[in-house]
Amino acid sequence: MAAKIFIRVIATAFLIVISFASSATTEEEKVELKNFIKEVSYLKARVVEMRKLQRVDDMEKVDYSALLRDLQKISDGVKRHVEAPSRQPRVIEPLEGDYGSIR
Repeated sequence: MAAKIFIRVIATAFLIVISFASSATTEEEKVELKNFIKEVSYLKARVVEMRKLQRVDDMEKVDYSALLRDLQKISDGVKRHVEAPSRQPRVIEPLEGDYGSIR
């Protein structure tokens, strides 16, 4: 349950950032986007720690690797915009979004 809430928070944050990133022209916005990148970095570290707590025999495992890949995609996309904003269309890999699996 906590993983689903965490995923929803990440997805919502991503959508908010993308809406800001599409028009991030002021220095204040760029500062906020850079802060967001730091927060995603913190989240990635937390996910790594959560992965260490997962039981080996757990029947319903969280796919922390997929979650980390998605967080990295989000961070990379925001960094790209902050460092080199562009109005040109870009190819964006979709997020995996499915972090639960039954094994």
